[in-house]
Amino acid sequence: MNKIMKEIHQCTLRVSKHAKEQMILRGYSNEDILSFFQSDMKLVDSNLGYNHRVGQKLPTYTIEGVDSDKKPMAIVLSREEKLFTLVTIMPTTDERRFRRLIQKRSVPV
Repeated sequence: MNKIMKEIHQCTLRVSKHAKEQMILRGYSNEDILSFFQSDMKLVDSNLGYNHRVGQKLPTYTIEGVDSDKKPMAIVLSREEKLFTLVTIMPTTDERRFRRLIQKRSVPV
């Protein structure tokens, strides 16, 4: 897992059309993505997912972190040959997948 996180920091990131649409819909900015990659990210899931641009199944990674306002968010990345594609971006509302961040939110400040 640490190897994947290290690769993410060293590779080129391409933002998919779907991810750009989701950013607008959900109110995320480029600053939120930069903050996310500088935050304490955690790999939540790794799988094989269909990459529409390449036309085949590739490794995908669901990662949780925080945006520029320190609010929890998650992204899904697809690993291509020399880059990662940001597939989608979302708030962490699914307790089954994002228990760590949801529990942090419920702790009184």
